[in-house]
Amino acid sequence: MLAKPMLTKPADDWRRFEVMTRVEILKPVGATRVWVPAALVQQTPYHQTLANTFNAPGGKARFVERRDDALGLVAAEFPVGVPPVVTVTSRVATRNVAVDVGAQHAAPLHDNLKHFLRPTRLLPTNARNHRGVLQDS
Repeated sequence: MLAKPMLTKPADDWRRFEVMTRVEILKPVGATRVWVPAALVQQTPYHQTLANTFNAPGGKARFVERRDDALGLVAAEFPVGVPPVVTVTSRVATRNVAVDVGAQHAAPLHDNLKHFLRPTRLLPTNARNHRGVLQDS
C-alpha cells in the first residue's frame, strides 16, 4: 500500500492523500476472486473520501459498499488463464482531531464509531469472554 500527499496544497486544515493498493496473485489455480479494501464510504469529522477507483484488466470488478459498516471494497473475478491483478486507488482527506482524554466529561460517540464498538458473538466488548462467561476483573 502506498500513501503520498497530493500535489495541491489544501486551503483548509484538511490534508489530502492518494492511497494505491495493488494485488497480484502470482500462482493462481483456476478462476480467481480477489477482494481489496477501499476508503470509507461515509464522511466523518476527521476523514473524507474524495474518490475510489479501480482497475482489473481481463477480469470483472465491481465496487461494493457496506453502508452499515461504512466500508467499501472492490470485488474482482478473473477467469482461468487471466493473470489476476487488481489496483485500487483511493483519494482521501484527513485532519487532526484533538481529544482531551483527561476531561471529566465524555464526548458523544460519532455514529460510525458506535457501530464498530458494539459487541458481537465472536468479539464481545463487555466483561464476558468468548464463551459468554463473566470474567474476573
